[in-house]
Amino acid sequence: MRVSIAGKSVELTDILGEGGEARVFRHNGLAVKIWKQANDPTIPDHERKAVAKKLLLAPAKLAAFPNFQFSNVIAPLNAVHDEVGKTIIGYTMPLVNEITVPIRKWSERNFAINLDWQVMRRGLMDLWYSVKSLHGAGIVWGDANDLNVLMAGSGTPYIIDCDSFQYGKFQCTAFTQRFGDWRLMDRGDLVKPHDVGSDWYAWAIMVYQSLTGVGPWDGTPQVNRAGKVGCWDASIKIPKWAIPHQNLSEGMRHVFETLFLTSDRTPPSPDFIGQRRDCSKCGRWVWGDKCACGLTERPTKMATTVYHQGIGKIVDAWVYNDTIHFVEKR
Repeated sequence: MRVSIAGKSVELTDILGEGGEARVFRHNGLAVKIWKQANDPTIPDHERKAVAKKLLLAPAKLAAFPNFQFSNVIAPLNAVHDEVGKTIIGYTMPLVNEITVPIRKWSERNFAINLDWQVMRRGLMDLWYSVKSLHGAGIVWGDANDLNVLMAGSGTPYIIDCDSFQYGKFQCTAFTQRFGDWRLMDRGDLVKPHDVGSDWYAWAIMVYQSLTGVGPWDGTPQVNRAGKVGCWDASIKIPKWAIPHQNLSEGMRHVFETLFLTSDRTPPSPDFIGQRRDCSKCGRWVWGDKCACGLTERPTKMATTVYHQGIGKIVDAWVYNDTIHFVEKR
């Protein structure tokens, strides 16, 4: 397709991907996101009016995007116009040159077992800093979900689809059911605006499912979220390969249960994600003393700070069953 970028007519041919609302192309070292118009054949009929309304607001919202730079947030750079240079139809943004996967992949057991634990832990902590940076710039993430975060092999997170952010007078009306904060919802619908608290709620779900392989509400009806029935309840069956809630440390369980079961959305310290080990009896991942299989293994923390393999990173060292486990400190 032919568009106008910085006043020059260009042909977009190298498509990177397509979602429900847009197509993304590669051009001249940048990514170019082109919104689908309301008459696009891939737009369902019942969504056309909403799409048309969103497109009317898009130019003003794009022009008002807060001025901040954070490398983990793939924010808009410049508007893209139609071929005659009249109508804004999308925007350019930085191109992520690393191989990435949606953070949803981290909750898939066959993928996660091959992922280095320190990479996962660092990536989840870095996502915390990314969310914090958004809030510092006056932005609410809004439609935070596990397809809007791309994770590089190094663990670096990239937040995408930034044109749905909420800031100034522009509200984000989009939401994803699995990540919708029950404080703001009624019968599955978003009835109150997103806020910083709903961002931390969604972040916590991404962390929880990355650690355990299941979301906190998987297997439970929508209504039970406010009723406090989560996947940790004895009445809810989780897949055999998933990590039980009780395998998390007491401190981690407290953080998740506070965020999921109460209205308190105070963000935890990013390093609340503790050390992980394999249970010597059943092989499941464990973050605390006790495994769901019944085995209790109490760690002994080494009193000194050590340097691991001479790479100059300060780590904590713990001992389980005479085996040293290193946990990198940020």
